[in-house]
Amino acid sequence: MKYLFIFIFLLLCVRTSKTQETLTDRYCDSTNAIIRGDDYLGIYNTQTINLERNVRAIGPQKTRITIYYVQPEDSIYDDGKTVEFIPRFNVPFKIKSEYNISASQFVTAEYFLDAKGNLILYRYITQGLYTCELEKYYFNINELTRLEKQVSDSCITPEGTILDNIPQSFEKYKPQVRENSFTKDDRENANEILDNVKEYLEIYYDLFDIEQLDKD
Repeated sequence: MKYLFIFIFLLLCVRTSKTQETLTDRYCDSTNAIIRGDDYLGIYNTQTINLERNVRAIGPQKTRITIYYVQPEDSIYDDGKTVEFIPRFNVPFKIKSEYNISASQFVTAEYFLDAKGNLILYRYITQGLYTCELEKYYFNINELTRLEKQVSDSCITPEGTILDNIPQSFEKYKPQVRENSFTKDDRENANEILDNVKEYLEIYYDLFDIEQLDKD
């Protein structure tokens, strides 16, 4: 339960502090740290979708989608004659999509949501033989507030240099930070990201119905 209180506290901080981006990053990093831990049982639950198929110009592509959520206790319905326990499911706090775009290039997309289902941060990480980038889109009530593009930390050595397997030309990649002065492409990308969240939330609730097909 202590982790659940951490979630709530950090979410409140994200919505009220002037250093919103910093606290958002801390919340999301803390969320990922909890997910990586071994003692997650009882803290959160997951839905997972795995898909393997052949894609033109890519070959075999594996996609894994994971939705993380907290399930409170069941609601009790009592009409005086019968008692029913109705399952309740909170809005997911994180959605992650992982897939390959070649045999040696991988993508991870992370969506972090607040308790009302509003997107607060989207992270896009691609790494492999071709490039190694991190993009972050910050949102406040579904409005883009900040955009960052930089070299992913996973491709930087402790000495601060780019890993040997990354093209040397990528060392010249300059970090980009934009607030308010967004380009047309920035806004289109942000709208597509928000649309993805809506699609994922529909899948999330539909899967609870699908899960019951062989149980009813």
